[in-house]
Amino acid sequence: MTRDRETEAHLLVTGWAVLRFWDHEDMDSAAQIVGQLLRNPEY
Repeated sequence: MTRDRETEAHLLVTGWAVLRFWDHEDMDSAAQIVGQLLRNPEY
């Protein structure tokens, strides 16, 4: 968990958006969220 937090902090500082999806989540729904974010970065 510590490594995940450090990695996330590094990505955020360098301008990346960090999204987490778990393997038990609906991937179609996850893809819709990613698509919405790409279309509207303030989403």
